[in-house]
Amino acid sequence: MALGVVAAVVGVPAASAAPTASGVQLNGALRVAYPVANADPGQNYGDLYLPRRGLTGPAPLVVLYHGGGWDRSVSLAGLGSMARDLAARGYAVYNVEYRRVGSGGGWPTTLTDVSAAATFATSLGNIFPQVGRSVILVGHSSGGQLAVWAAQHAAVRPAASVAIAAPLALTTAAHSGDANVDALLGGSPAQFPQRYAMADPAAQACPAVPIVAIHGTADRVVPITNARDFRARPRCPSARVSLVEVPGATHLSLIRPGAVGYGQTLATISATVAGVR
Repeated sequence: MALGVVAAVVGVPAASAAPTASGVQLNGALRVAYPVANADPGQNYGDLYLPRRGLTGPAPLVVLYHGGGWDRSVSLAGLGSMARDLAARGYAVYNVEYRRVGSGGGWPTTLTDVSAAATFATSLGNIFPQVGRSVILVGHSSGGQLAVWAAQHAAVRPAASVAIAAPLALTTAAHSGDANVDALLGGSPAQFPQRYAMADPAAQACPAVPIVAIHGTADRVVPITNARDFRARPRCPSARVSLVEVPGATHLSLIRPGAVGYGQTLATISATVAGVR
Protein backbone atom coordinates (compact mmCIF):
# COMPACT_ATOMS: atom_id res chain seq x y z
CA MET A 1 0.00 0.00 0.00
CA ALA A 2 1.51 3.35 -1.01
CA LEU A 3 1.96 6.05 1.59
CA GLY A 4 -0.51 8.35 -0.16
CA VAL A 5 -3.15 5.63 0.03
CA VAL A 6 -2.42 5.08 3.73
CA ALA A 7 -2.82 8.80 4.38
CA ALA A 8 -6.07 8.94 2.43
CA VAL A 9 -7.52 5.99 4.34
CA VAL A 10 -7.18 7.75 7.69
CA GLY A 11 -7.84 11.22 6.35
CA VAL A 12 -4.72 13.25 7.09
CA PRO A 13 -6.13 16.80 7.20
CA ALA A 14 -5.19 19.73 5.05
CA ALA A 15 -2.61 22.11 6.48
CA SER A 16 -5.18 24.90 6.50
CA ALA A 17 -7.31 23.25 9.18
CA ALA A 18 -7.98 25.84 11.89
CA PRO A 19 -6.82 25.03 15.43
CA THR A 20 -9.38 24.81 18.19
CA ALA A 21 -8.57 25.09 21.88
CA SER A 22 -10.56 23.30 24.55
CA GLY A 23 -9.98 26.05 27.08
CA VAL A 24 -8.66 23.47 29.55
CA GLN A 25 -5.53 24.69 31.35
CA LEU A 26 -3.29 21.89 32.60
CA ASN A 27 0.05 22.56 34.32
CA GLY A 28 0.47 25.82 32.47
CA ALA A 29 -0.58 24.39 29.10
CA LEU A 30 -3.63 24.86 26.90
CA ARG A 31 -5.07 21.64 25.48
CA VAL A 32 -5.50 21.99 21.70
CA ALA A 33 -7.01 19.22 19.54
CA TYR A 34 -5.65 18.47 16.09
CA PRO A 35 -7.89 17.21 13.27
CA VAL A 36 -7.64 13.70 11.85
CA ALA A 37 -10.28 11.33 10.50
CA ASN A 38 -12.20 9.37 13.16
CA ALA A 39 -10.39 11.34 15.85
CA ASP A 40 -10.48 10.25 19.46
CA PRO A 41 -10.91 13.41 21.57
CA GLY A 42 -9.15 11.62 24.43
CA GLN A 43 -6.00 11.08 22.37
CA ASN A 44 -5.80 13.37 19.35
CA TYR A 45 -4.65 16.56 21.02
CA GLY A 46 -1.57 18.36 22.22
CA ASP A 47 -0.74 20.51 25.23
CA LEU A 48 0.42 23.93 24.07
CA TYR A 49 2.93 25.77 26.24
CA LEU A 50 3.47 29.39 25.30
CA PRO A 51 6.90 30.95 25.89
CA ARG A 52 7.41 32.45 29.32
CA ARG A 53 10.12 34.95 28.48
CA GLY A 54 9.46 38.29 26.89
CA LEU A 55 10.01 38.17 23.12
CA THR A 56 10.25 40.74 20.37
CA GLY A 57 8.29 38.47 18.03
CA PRO A 58 6.72 35.02 17.62
CA ALA A 59 8.69 32.14 19.15
CA PRO A 60 9.93 29.05 17.30
CA LEU A 61 7.61 26.08 17.87
CA VAL A 62 8.94 22.78 19.21
CA VAL A 63 6.56 19.86 18.63
CA LEU A 64 7.19 17.01 21.10
CA TYR A 65 6.35 13.30 20.66
CA HIS A 66 6.66 11.11 23.74
CA GLY A 67 8.05 7.59 23.76
CA GLY A 68 6.95 4.39 25.45
CA GLY A 69 7.27 1.77 22.75
CA TRP A 70 4.23 3.14 20.85
CA ASP A 71 2.15 1.58 23.64
CA ARG A 72 -0.90 3.01 25.40
CA SER A 73 0.76 2.59 28.81
CA VAL A 74 2.82 5.77 28.33
CA SER A 75 1.44 9.25 27.68
CA LEU A 76 2.59 12.75 26.86
CA ALA A 77 3.06 13.40 30.59
CA GLY A 78 6.53 11.89 30.26
CA LEU A 79 7.73 14.98 28.38
CA GLY A 80 5.83 17.51 30.48
CA SER A 81 8.91 18.68 32.37
CA MET A 82 10.88 19.13 29.16
CA ALA A 83 7.98 21.07 27.62
CA ARG A 84 7.93 23.48 30.55
CA ASP A 85 11.71 23.88 30.50
CA LEU A 86 11.67 24.67 26.77
CA ALA A 87 8.88 27.21 27.29
CA ALA A 88 10.98 28.80 30.02
CA ARG A 89 13.78 29.14 27.45
CA GLY A 90 11.53 31.12 25.16
CA TYR A 91 10.03 28.49 22.87
CA ALA A 92 6.43 27.64 22.12
CA VAL A 93 5.90 23.91 22.69
CA TYR A 94 3.17 21.57 21.43
CA ASN A 95 3.39 18.29 23.38
CA VAL A 96 1.45 15.77 21.27
CA GLU A 97 -0.68 12.83 22.29
CA TYR A 98 -1.59 10.23 19.68
CA ARG A 99 -3.31 6.87 19.36
CA ARG A 100 -1.03 4.04 20.45
CA VAL A 101 -0.98 0.27 20.30
CA GLY A 102 -3.80 -0.96 22.53
CA SER A 103 -5.83 2.26 22.29
CA GLY A 104 -6.76 2.39 18.62
CA GLY A 105 -3.27 2.98 17.26
CA GLY A 106 -0.69 0.85 15.53
CA TRP A 107 -0.36 0.54 11.76
CA PRO A 108 -1.15 2.92 10.12
CA THR A 109 -3.04 5.09 12.60
CA THR A 110 -0.15 6.02 14.90
CA LEU A 111 1.95 7.20 11.96
CA THR A 112 -0.78 9.23 10.33
CA ASP A 113 -1.79 10.76 13.68
CA VAL A 114 1.69 12.17 14.23
CA SER A 115 1.94 13.37 10.64
CA ALA A 116 -1.43 15.11 11.02
CA ALA A 117 -0.28 16.74 14.26
CA ALA A 118 2.92 17.97 12.60
CA THR A 119 1.05 19.50 9.68
CA PHE A 120 -1.55 21.03 11.99
CA ALA A 121 1.11 22.56 14.25
CA THR A 122 2.10 24.92 11.45
CA SER A 123 -1.31 26.59 11.79
CA LEU A 124 -1.10 27.29 15.52
CA GLY A 125 0.25 30.76 14.85
CA ASN A 126 -3.09 31.63 13.24
CA ILE A 127 -4.74 32.03 16.65
CA PHE A 128 -1.73 32.24 18.99
CA PRO A 129 0.41 35.22 17.98
CA GLN A 130 3.21 34.03 20.27
CA VAL A 131 3.73 30.97 18.01
CA GLY A 132 6.05 31.45 15.05
CA ARG A 133 6.28 29.71 11.69
CA SER A 134 9.60 27.98 12.39
CA VAL A 135 8.73 24.44 13.51
CA ILE A 136 10.98 21.57 14.58
CA LEU A 137 9.83 18.09 15.58
CA VAL A 138 11.40 16.44 18.62
CA GLY A 139 10.75 12.96 19.98
CA HIS A 140 12.10 10.60 22.60
CA SER A 141 12.59 6.87 22.02
CA SER A 142 9.70 5.58 19.89
CA GLY A 143 8.55 9.20 19.71
CA GLY A 144 11.87 10.00 18.05
CA GLN A 145 11.09 7.55 15.27
CA LEU A 146 7.69 9.21 14.93
CA ALA A 147 9.19 12.71 14.85
CA VAL A 148 11.63 11.79 12.09
CA TRP A 149 8.94 9.91 10.16
CA ALA A 150 6.60 12.91 10.39
CA ALA A 151 9.41 15.22 9.29
CA GLN A 152 9.78 13.10 6.17
CA HIS A 153 6.06 12.70 5.40
CA ALA A 154 3.97 15.55 6.83
CA ALA A 155 2.06 17.60 4.25
CA VAL A 156 3.89 20.69 5.50
CA ARG A 157 7.45 19.79 6.39
CA PRO A 158 9.13 21.22 9.49
CA ALA A 159 12.47 22.99 9.49
CA ALA A 160 14.27 20.10 11.25
CA SER A 161 13.86 17.15 13.61
CA VAL A 162 15.65 15.99 16.76
CA ALA A 163 15.48 12.32 17.79
CA ILE A 164 16.40 11.50 21.40
CA ALA A 165 17.46 7.90 22.12
CA ALA A 166 15.35 6.76 19.18
CA PRO A 167 15.25 3.49 17.19
CA LEU A 168 15.79 5.23 13.85
CA ALA A 169 17.00 2.00 12.25
CA LEU A 170 13.60 0.43 12.86
CA THR A 171 14.09 -2.81 10.98
CA THR A 172 17.38 -3.36 12.78
CA ALA A 173 15.57 -2.92 16.10
CA ALA A 174 12.97 -5.51 15.08
CA HIS A 175 15.65 -8.00 14.03
CA SER A 176 17.33 -7.39 17.41
CA GLY A 177 14.22 -8.58 19.22
CA ASP A 178 12.29 -5.38 19.93
CA ALA A 179 8.75 -6.75 20.18
CA ASN A 180 7.31 -3.25 20.35
CA VAL A 181 8.23 -2.68 16.71
CA ASP A 182 6.35 -5.83 15.69
CA ALA A 183 3.35 -4.61 17.70
CA LEU A 184 3.40 -1.23 15.98
CA LEU A 185 3.57 -2.64 12.46
CA GLY A 186 1.47 -5.77 13.03
CA GLY A 187 4.22 -8.33 12.56
CA SER A 188 7.82 -8.98 11.61
CA PRO A 189 9.85 -7.54 8.71
CA ALA A 190 9.44 -10.88 6.92
CA GLN A 191 5.66 -10.70 7.27
CA PHE A 192 5.26 -7.03 6.31
CA PRO A 193 8.31 -5.85 4.37
CA GLN A 194 6.41 -2.98 2.72
CA ARG A 195 5.23 -1.60 6.06
CA TYR A 196 8.79 -1.64 7.38
CA ALA A 197 10.07 0.02 4.22
CA MET A 198 7.57 2.83 4.73
CA ALA A 199 7.89 3.24 8.52
CA ASP A 200 11.66 2.83 8.95
CA PRO A 201 13.46 6.21 8.79
CA ALA A 202 16.66 4.38 7.82
CA ALA A 203 14.93 2.93 4.77
CA GLN A 204 13.91 6.34 3.44
CA ALA A 205 15.86 8.52 1.06
CA CYS A 206 18.21 11.07 2.59
CA PRO A 207 15.84 13.42 4.44
CA ALA A 208 14.92 16.76 2.95
CA VAL A 209 15.31 18.49 6.34
CA PRO A 210 18.15 18.23 8.90
CA ILE A 211 17.85 15.31 11.32
CA VAL A 212 19.82 15.42 14.58
CA ALA A 213 20.03 12.26 16.68
CA ILE A 214 21.18 12.53 20.29
CA HIS A 215 21.97 9.27 22.08
CA GLY A 216 23.58 8.14 25.34
CA THR A 217 26.49 5.74 25.28
CA ALA A 218 24.98 3.89 28.28
CA ASP A 219 21.55 3.34 26.69
CA ARG A 220 20.52 -0.27 27.31
CA VAL A 221 17.03 0.06 25.81
CA VAL A 222 17.96 1.35 22.36
CA PRO A 223 21.70 0.73 21.92
CA ILE A 224 23.70 3.60 20.49
CA THR A 225 24.72 1.32 17.63
CA ASN A 226 21.20 1.83 16.25
CA ALA A 227 21.79 5.57 15.96
CA ARG A 228 25.22 4.99 14.47
CA ASP A 229 23.69 2.69 11.85
CA PHE A 230 21.20 5.39 10.94
CA ARG A 231 23.91 8.03 10.67
CA ALA A 232 26.20 5.80 8.59
CA ARG A 233 23.87 5.51 5.60
CA PRO A 234 25.68 6.25 2.34
CA ARG A 235 25.10 9.37 0.26
CA CYS A 236 23.64 11.37 3.14
CA PRO A 237 25.86 14.31 4.21
CA SER A 238 26.54 15.16 7.85
CA ALA A 239 24.81 18.50 7.32
CA ARG A 240 21.59 16.55 6.74
CA VAL A 241 21.96 13.76 9.35
CA SER A 242 24.12 14.19 12.45
CA LEU A 243 24.65 12.30 15.70
CA VAL A 244 25.43 13.72 19.15
CA GLU A 245 26.82 11.04 21.47
CA VAL A 246 26.50 11.73 25.20
CA PRO A 247 28.97 9.76 27.38
CA GLY A 248 27.32 7.99 30.30
CA ALA A 249 23.76 9.00 29.40
CA THR A 250 21.05 6.33 29.59
CA HIS A 251 17.78 5.93 27.72
CA LEU A 252 15.83 8.05 30.20
CA SER A 253 18.48 10.38 31.60
CA LEU A 254 18.41 12.45 28.42
CA ILE A 255 14.83 13.58 29.22
CA ARG A 256 14.99 13.79 33.03
CA PRO A 257 15.80 17.20 34.50
CA GLY A 258 19.11 17.13 36.34
CA ALA A 259 20.12 13.72 34.99
CA VAL A 260 23.14 12.94 32.83
CA GLY A 261 22.75 14.50 29.40
CA TYR A 262 19.51 16.40 30.02
CA GLY A 263 21.20 19.76 29.66
CA GLN A 264 22.83 18.57 26.46
CA THR A 265 19.44 17.53 25.11
CA LEU A 266 18.08 21.04 25.68
CA ALA A 267 21.23 22.55 24.18
CA THR A 268 20.92 20.31 21.11
CA ILE A 269 17.32 21.37 20.56
CA SER A 270 18.31 25.04 20.93
CA ALA A 271 21.24 24.65 18.52
CA THR A 272 19.00 22.92 16.00
CA VAL A 273 16.43 25.71 16.17
CA ALA A 274 19.15 28.33 15.80
CA GLY A 275 20.58 26.51 12.80
CA VAL A 276 17.36 26.59 10.78
CA ARG A 277 15.85 29.97 11.68
